[in-house]
Amino acid sequence: MEVQKFYEAIVSRNLKLVSELEETEAARREVVRQLGLSEEGLRAALILQWLLRLYARRVGEPNVLRLIKKLLGGRH
Repeated sequence: MEVQKFYEAIVSRNLKLVSELEETEAARREVVRQLGLSEEGLRAALILQWLLRLYARRVGEPNVLRLIKKLLGGRH
């Protein structure tokens, strides 16, 4: 009986996590829809974000910010 309660507790926690994951996924889809992005566009943006973070870790955030400012022509 002790083992059954243990597994019931695990299943109960996981059901809550699955519910939260489904809510998060629904919210993500709604944001993508509201922004007018396609799944491919979102994927490309996430890859670019990851690459930029990797580059910032390598050269330092201040250098990345200077580079972006230079690319924008000093407008910002």
